[in-house]
Amino acid sequence: MAQMFAGFICYLAWASSTVSDPPVKRAVALALINTISQTGNIVGSYVWVTEWGPTYNKSYAICVAAAVGSILVSLRLRSKLKQLNSKMDEDDRGGLDRNLRKWRYHT
Repeated sequence: MAQMFAGFICYLAWASSTVSDPPVKRAVALALINTISQTGNIVGSYVWVTEWGPTYNKSYAICVAAAVGSILVSLRLRSKLKQLNSKMDEDDRGGLDRNLRKWRYHT
């Protein structure tokens, strides 16, 4: 599960670019994401129960379920951002300068 730290760095960069203005809003969002992500370190000590050893099948199942849940939440966020981008595209079609594309969410 150590490879998740690399994904977490990418996710923080994506979240930072997703939450735009004001900077206070971005700071609170990143702090909230960091706080929620660190709960895994707290819960992790309770997931690896000695009685479940030596195979720890239940512990691995909990870790896989958490990873799948994280992937599903990320895909939902991506689809929502794509929806917001298409809505902004529709709003920009009525503007005067149709060649100028404004800021969009990274998906």
